[in-house]
Amino acid sequence: PQNYPQAGLVQNYCRNPDDDTSPWCYTIDPTVRVEFCPIPVCDDTAGGTIIIGDNGIVQTTNCVIGDGSSYRGTIGRTESSRTCQRWDSQTPHQHNFQPAGYPDAGLEENYCRNPDGEPSTWCYTTDPNMRWEHCNLPSCFDASECYDGIGESYRGLRNVTQSGRACQRWDSQTPHPHSRTPENYPSGGLEENFCRNPDGEQEPWCYTQDPNTRWERCAIDPCVAPSPTTTAPDYFDQPTTCYFGDGATYRGQVSTTETGVTCQRWDSQTPHQHNMVASHPNSGLDQNYCRNPDNADRPWCYTTNPNNRWQYCSIPDCYPGVCYTGDGASYRGTIAVTSSGRRCQRWDSQSPHGHDRTPQNYPQAGLVQNYCRNPDDDTSPWCYTIDPTVRVE
Repeated sequence: PQNYPQAGLVQNYCRNPDDDTSPWCYTIDPTVRVEFCPIPVCDDTAGGTIIIGDNGIVQTTNCVIGDGSSYRGTIGRTESSRTCQRWDSQTPHQHNFQPAGYPDAGLEENYCRNPDGEPSTWCYTTDPNMRWEHCNLPSCFDASECYDGIGESYRGLRNVTQSGRACQRWDSQTPHPHSRTPENYPSGGLEENFCRNPDGEQEPWCYTQDPNTRWERCAIDPCVAPSPTTTAPDYFDQPTTCYFGDGATYRGQVSTTETGVTCQRWDSQTPHQHNMVASHPNSGLDQNYCRNPDNADRPWCYTTNPNNRWQYCSIPDCYPGVCYTGDGASYRGTIAVTSSGRRCQRWDSQSPHGHDRTPQNYPQAGLVQNYCRNPDDDTSPWCYTIDPTVRVE
């Protein structure tokens, strides 16, 4: 209160004395220094509200963020002015998107929603001849804000993900412990909780305030749309008979779901419309093969069943049963690839990344070949990568 006499620092109430993105406070938890408070933000221009819930999801009422999955407004009309069908009704169109089955999707009345990862909000219509349509809702953000290349130089103030989740501060370890800190990436522009790309991902991203979602791409588009391609640099490990991590680098030819339904081709918009090929050009979206372009838990596909939009695929894990305890300092396995699929650099090599985590400097750390290790008390096993643009993963 003495240093910020005009900031209203009374008792332990949430405040914003230092021009942060929203009200916050120091917590009484010794392990968590600072957190934002879940307080609605008044939207003076649109007359609506933006609410950050306990799960870190930003819910909007008069505009949409990203794909609109967090929109909770009351518009119930499609882009062609058709009236929406109620979500709890099966007339005139039968469907599986009932409120009980999607309790977190806000399927109230006949309001436009996006429960299934469409490019934008939509609804079933009351027109028997038109099953469903997208809704035409304004974006919450200025479309002129964009990023160049893969967004490494982006220094804007966007701090929410494509699905509407609020970003975690880069200098915080809650709810997700991580090593992408301002100290470790001093040139990464890791200020507050703004979207950034410090480590060579395909686009700006952030850790989220949702404990169940570690990180996501941000709700910001490239200034120039990338040219579609299905190739990836040779520093990626692309398995064809199994997958590891979240399966983002799987390039096999399985094309049926775990229940036996044939996958829809990625370059098709029937029976399910989507924009995956345009928005994820480097994800190997060939034919109708199972892939994971959007950070799901594992490979999946849109199905050829009009009543079932997508399903996971049944592909074996490349490393079944492999795990580590604690922070992984004692792990001595032979996995040599990162979670994004990049191959690891040998510990006794200084190319492409010079470093001091060598077998000579850390003789007890098991730094053999290029196997994942944790020689320096990080949060989990890691390695330097052979990708010149990504030092550590």
